[in-house]
Amino acid sequence: MAIPNFEDVDYSKFTECKAICQAILQSLHVGERTTFEQTHFLIEFFIRYHPQWKTKTQNAKVLYFEKHRANEYTSCFHLFTENGIEDDISYSKLRKKDKNIDSYKRKNIERACRSAIDVIIKPIREKAIRNLHIKGFILSELSGKYIRTQKDIHVDHFNLTFIELVDRWIELKGLDFLFSQINIGERNSTVTRFTNPYLIEEFIKFHNNNTHLRIISGKENLSLTKNTKLSYINS
Repeated sequence: MAIPNFEDVDYSKFTECKAICQAILQSLHVGERTTFEQTHFLIEFFIRYHPQWKTKTQNAKVLYFEKHRANEYTSCFHLFTENGIEDDISYSKLRKKDKNIDSYKRKNIERACRSAIDVIIKPIREKAIRNLHIKGFILSELSGKYIRTQKDIHVDHFNLTFIELVDRWIELKGLDFLFSQINIGERNSTVTRFTNPYLIEEFIKFHNNNTHLRIISGKENLSLTKNTKLSYINS
């Protein structure tokens, strides 16, 4: 496709903008820099849709992009920042993961928050499992009903729910800041987590001061989760 007037670009049109990225790359020779207008477009689009943008740039200002060989058959962009960072960045990894980028950021923050409190949840669950093995059952702290299998043991947040807790944490710290502290793009990592240990400690304290935990059954947890999701959607 022909490269359009960049002043008319609608960044919400993901497919069209991705095609523009491809057109820019194809228009360059290997080693050639992007123009000011091309650079501005790529920065604005990558910020919105590239899951590794903050990892690649380390929050530094990007000065320009160049076309480099990725291998014998394909090419990719390399970004260059004002503090000397050079890294490859592929438009093929651009993802419209959700209806909007804020939803994508929030989901990853929620995952990182769950990872942060694993040190709290795990011992509670392990204690419940030990009691189950000793007695043959434990009681739900919500209903008092019997829980007879390890699979049926669930650790539940109440007063606040976990979703409500994360919402307040985001309101307190800021969506973009928290997202910038997550290990998005980290190699060989299967766990979404905060990279700053002080932020992890801060969230654990926030968690302990603002919510409570209890053992409930899987059926009770499923029922509460459905009600919470409906409340969240309708709020």
